[in-house]
Amino acid sequence: MITKVIFICALIILQNIFFKNPVYAALEYIEVDKIIAIVETQTITNSELIKKKESISKALSQKGDDILSDIKITKLSLDQLITEKLVTEYALMQGININDERLNNVINNIATSNNISVEKLIKEIERDGSSFFDFRENIRIQLIFEQVKKRIISANMKI
Repeated sequence: MITKVIFICALIILQNIFFKNPVYAALEYIEVDKIIAIVETQTITNSELIKKKESISKALSQKGDDILSDIKITKLSLDQLITEKLVTEYALMQGININDERLNNVINNIATSNNISVEKLIKEIERDGSSFFDFRENIRIQLIFEQVKKRIISANMKI
């Protein structure tokens, strides 16, 4: 009988330990990211939008163009992200893909046309505050856009 009472008390104590902590942890909720838009089967997250806004702001300031309001930059960024997602989705459905070998060749050509090595190109990109991974993905997206344009133009061309 005493062992049953001790066992039940132990269960109650364990229940209080394990079931109160998840409730307490829920009070310490930290938002990591949130979805801003859904485009076909892909999502646009807040962190992607912020990164795109920074990229557009930086490009506009380097060009010397007038600085747009935050709302206009946000709209422009979201429009670009939606377009990128739609085009990449279409490319995926059409079997258009840019492999790493082609991407590396394009990056080598960029470095060669600037009379620098690829390593120096990477350092320059990172010195400007961007990541090489983002640079590669932007080049990949541009190549996908080119391929989609060629596919659409050739499909509509009648001789």
